[in-house]
Amino acid sequence: MAIQVLIGGVDYTCAEVGGQLASVVDYDGFQINEDITTTNKNSTFNLYIYNNLMPPPMGGQECVILNNGVKEFAGIIIGPTEDNPSPGTMLYQVQCKDYEFWFDKRIVTQTYTGATLEVMVNDITSNTNLSGAGFTTNHVYPSGVIMSSTKKFDHKQSTEACNELANYVGFFFYIDYDKDVHFEPVSNTPSPLPNNTLLPDTAAGSQYYNTLEFVEDVSQLRNQIYYIGHSLPQPPQLTQQFTGDGQTLSFDTLYQPKHSLKTTDLTVTVDGITQTNALDISTALPGTGNAGTVYIYYTNSSFRFSSPPTTGALITITYFPMLPAVNMFNDPFAISVMKKRDLLDGVYEYAINDPKMSSTDATLVTMAGMYQLQKYGYPHITGTFNSFLQGWSIGQSFNLTSNLRMGGRFQNQLFYVVKVTKILVHSDPTGDNPIVINGIVVENAMQYTITFSDIPFYT
Repeated sequence: MAIQVLIGGVDYTCAEVGGQLASVVDYDGFQINEDITTTNKNSTFNLYIYNNLMPPPMGGQECVILNNGVKEFAGIIIGPTEDNPSPGTMLYQVQCKDYEFWFDKRIVTQTYTGATLEVMVNDITSNTNLSGAGFTTNHVYPSGVIMSSTKKFDHKQSTEACNELANYVGFFFYIDYDKDVHFEPVSNTPSPLPNNTLLPDTAAGSQYYNTLEFVEDVSQLRNQIYYIGHSLPQPPQLTQQFTGDGQTLSFDTLYQPKHSLKTTDLTVTVDGITQTNALDISTALPGTGNAGTVYIYYTNSSFRFSSPPTTGALITITYFPMLPAVNMFNDPFAISVMKKRDLLDGVYEYAINDPKMSSTDATLVTMAGMYQLQKYGYPHITGTFNSFLQGWSIGQSFNLTSNLRMGGRFQNQLFYVVKVTKILVHSDPTGDNPIVINGIVVENAMQYTITFSDIPFYT
């Protein structure tokens, strides 16, 4: 198993210059951590440089760790610590963070109007790419979800903005080791297990793992969710009338209108003549705009004209009002599971007050409710095991079948990989002292500690 550490594109693993040993990656303290809850991936290792034959690692340099040519980690050096253990020898304790460090090179100061989640993520990525970082968006999922008429980010880090959008609908946001942005629902990327299945009851299956442990938790159980504090457009349409006085430009509505410029959702007429709808912005100067156009300012529950309607003109607005809503979501099967356990009604209620669920329809709050039920509706199973199989990463899933573990309840049960810790348990850069693992002679042995969950989250 060949491990390589590239810093700024240069291989520091075990380099020679002029026939002299120039650098060695010791791997003492070598570790790579991936966590789906933080989307943050990081790495640490020790690097020896002899007689100044190689440049020292510097914060801000790109670092790629390869295992048999496959990326185990890629990101940026953020904290080299230098020591001088002996004459002519420099020791660097190198800390790295994944490409989120570069993704945050640019902050987000933007207001989006009527934009879908993926449009916002793509735009944030484009803004970051102005720095030359070269991120791609091959895994930005076309959700089609529009949060509301406007979404404002005021000097936020790019990762913070994307995570905020992802949390509304239970998506995952992270950046992989090829600098591709992932903004997507649960993916079923297979694990490196044979047939993507863990079989702890068999001798053949147990060779791919050790120290398998399960934990059950019901402390955060909620199988009936109430969303409150938000507003949704409610029928029937409401009609208000005003009389022009030759001076007034702006008129207030009783309620905030539905965030839509479609004439089927909002119509303004002046003496029976339908006006063209347009979106107003808070920075617009009074009296600006086009004749025959009405400008809707949803946040202020008002609309205005570019010039005042004449004295006595009949102004009529018809719209769907945004009114306080209560949305309830439950999972009958999850309730029945708990009813068999608690011998009561099995219902565990929870209320969430979230004004940000206000939208043009119930799509956003429905996705959020389903996300809550998926995450908290059932007794929660997590587990860990160690493996020497290469290729483990967060976002993967696998099936598990056992008649012995947890009362035999796992029959082709789907589990998600939510944390991965990678360490070197044997290092032999010279090739003089290999070991045998699963019948294979290896010089460097990397162990993967896998944390898995029956839901694609770790809570």
